[in-house]
Amino acid sequence: MWFGARRIILAAESARDAAASLQRPPDLLDKPSIAVLPFANMSGDSGQDYFSDGVAEEIITALSCCNWLFVIARNSSFAYRGKSVDVRQVGRELNVRYVLEGSVRRSGHRVRFAGQLIDAASGAHIWADRFDGEMHDIFEIQDRFTASVVAAIEPRLQLAEIERLRLKPVANLDAYDLLLRAQQCIYEFTEISFKGALRSLEEALAIDEAYAPAMAAAAYCYAQLYNCGWTTNFETEAAEGLRLASRSVELGKDDSNVLWMAAFAVWLLDGDAQRAKNLVYRSLARNPNSAIGARRLGRVDVGKYGQGV
Repeated sequence: MWFGARRIILAAESARDAAASLQRPPDLLDKPSIAVLPFANMSGDSGQDYFSDGVAEEIITALSCCNWLFVIARNSSFAYRGKSVDVRQVGRELNVRYVLEGSVRRSGHRVRFAGQLIDAASGAHIWADRFDGEMHDIFEIQDRFTASVVAAIEPRLQLAEIERLRLKPVANLDAYDLLLRAQQCIYEFTEISFKGALRSLEEALAIDEAYAPAMAAAAYCYAQLYNCGWTTNFETEAAEGLRLASRSVELGKDDSNVLWMAAFAVWLLDGDAQRAKNLVYRSLARNPNSAIGARRLGRVDVGKYGQGV
């Protein structure tokens, strides 16, 4: 009897653990992750909930175009609808690093959107802004707000990830961490920093030889070294940069950042403006709200070289 009862207990515990594992999100520590909470309807009319919900849903969809970012599905984040919760609790329960929350207030023909991006571990605000507009076209203004939010928070998320890296022991760096270290060097924009970025990217590719973002970033570095007159052997470096650009596009053909970085390398190292434009158009098709992708298209269209990331 005891053994039979014990088997029943173990089976029940196993079923419970299995169900719990299905409810828990996967370990996302190797990739930045965000939950977009339902936007609060501040209009005093519950009939307008559909509009505030629609705003959050549009932002979830737009952020999902950022391949480097894991975005929690609507069904999970909307479980907090109508609840007053601490974002740190949300971060723990959904296993995300960042939380975006906001509100919508409609009054007559005017509407105000407000949003804030929060570090789920510390509760610190990373970004906050508001957007006012006229209600002539409800969907147009919703799209404009979505575009402005995504364009604003994407670079801030990258900077927040770089800042987080400072606290991680060097011995524990993985391929993604090394990519972040390279990005930090790229932002410094010096000959030494670009060469340091290449070293970090080489280490990342030694860990994962098919890591398309690291390949594209390395191709971008070679292009900027040439752009700034810092090359030591143009033919060798250009050949390596173009090889990495082509390979990164093969492996990361749906990654908007990979595509615009490869485009920049193709444009500068090979002088192929048409191919570069095609790659940037593909990048923007995958992430229409990418400010840097739009900037790359502008530079390629103008067809002029010059410094700047």
